[in-house]
Amino acid sequence: MKQSNIIVSFRTTGDNTVLTSSYIPASATISDVIAKQNIITSGSVNLGDDKTLTLRAGNSITLSSGFHAQAGSTFNAEIKEFDCTPIEVEAWTSVACIGSGLKFNVANATNYSVRIYSISGSLIYSGSGSITGNPVIVWSALGAPIGYYTAVINFFSPHSKISNSYNILVQSCANNVPIMPSLSEELLATQEITSNKFDFILSPNPNDGNFILQLATENSEPYSIYIFNSFGILVSKIEHCNGRQIQINHSGLIRGIYYIKLTMGIDSVIKKIIIQ
Repeated sequence: MKQSNIIVSFRTTGDNTVLTSSYIPASATISDVIAKQNIITSGSVNLGDDKTLTLRAGNSITLSSGFHAQAGSTFNAEIKEFDCTPIEVEAWTSVACIGSGLKFNVANATNYSVRIYSISGSLIYSGSGSITGNPVIVWSALGAPIGYYTAVINFFSPHSKISNSYNILVQSCANNVPIMPSLSEELLATQEITSNKFDFILSPNPNDGNFILQLATENSEPYSIYIFNSFGILVSKIEHCNGRQIQINHSGLIRGIYYIKLTMGIDSVIKKIIIQ
């Protein structure tokens, strides 16, 4: 079975768990059920031939009448004392200062792993390590050009995991404070490019990263949309569009000035948008 087809269902519970068939989703290939003290099955619990079920409890695991593991399935049971305290991430940091890095304050985690991808999808960094205190620096960002990246972060404890995948901005900083793009009059006066062949409207503007791009007139020719930050770095693109109106959702972008470039054939129009 390919890794991309595996569906994992984790269920972390309290002191005692009564396991019924509803605890194992039909779509789940791998299920992991945890209780601090006892697990007991109830009613018909049928483990299919392509399923894996792991039960872990601190005191006892009881398989009652009605539990059945089909040939080809995988069943594991383990008695072990452990702490079910969940991992807590104070905030998923969206800005990394070059040198001081991408930092997190994390509780109840022992290890981490991180992968950083360029805006084009190329892996530029992969790492892991132990957590001994806060802040946890998962990537120094040394040598990384200023711009947007995708971070895939995992924090682990012996019996838990928390993950997130989202966009981050690598920035130069002063005293560990990101130097954000300024909304100065000079930037507001930046020249925009127009075309006598087509035009588009951005609404609302300013906005929070969610806005509508609408062609001023009906058009049958496909077009592409490119979003650049104030440094001229491409942060997003939507290609081969056909509709007159496109809903764009980028609420994860930090506040500042961005430039929307719409290209149709050999012609382009660039307009400025402000994300607050």
